[in-house]
Amino acid sequence: MVRDFMDDYFELAKPGKKNECWEWPGMINKQGYGVVYRNDYFGDKRMIRVHWIAYLLVQAIPDGLVLTHTCNNKACYNPNHIKAVERYETAWESKKTHCVRGHLLPEPKMVGGRWRRVCEECRRLRQREAYKRNKDSEIEIIANAIHNLPIEK
Repeated sequence: MVRDFMDDYFELAKPGKKNECWEWPGMINKQGYGVVYRNDYFGDKRMIRVHWIAYLLVQAIPDGLVLTHTCNNKACYNPNHIKAVERYETAWESKKTHCVRGHLLPEPKMVGGRWRRVCEECRRLRQREAYKRNKDSEIEIIANAIHNLPIEK
């Protein structure tokens, strides 16, 4: 008999109290999410995050929305801790208000096909540092070229 991924889910799922995190006791992926595997049409293993299963057992995911944890615990599969939101709201960056240097972050915006909060002050600092590095290396190249010129007597 072939095991179904739902068999794995129901074998491992041990729901707790409504307000507590339900830590997934099974496999955790590199990103920290609880997962089970299923075989696809071609026989390849596909990973399914258990919080999706838990949410779908209670209600459908509305079109255009994605799931996020309100408890910030990726291994939690309590459907009360999972909500459907717009994609840009799920970015871990959207939960931050300040960058690592303490500058206030703006609202998320689309950058490189993803929703991000980019600190403009830090971006300007990085650009200045890169410009200075490039300028210094240009000056060094020119100085070396001048130094290596043959001197005519």
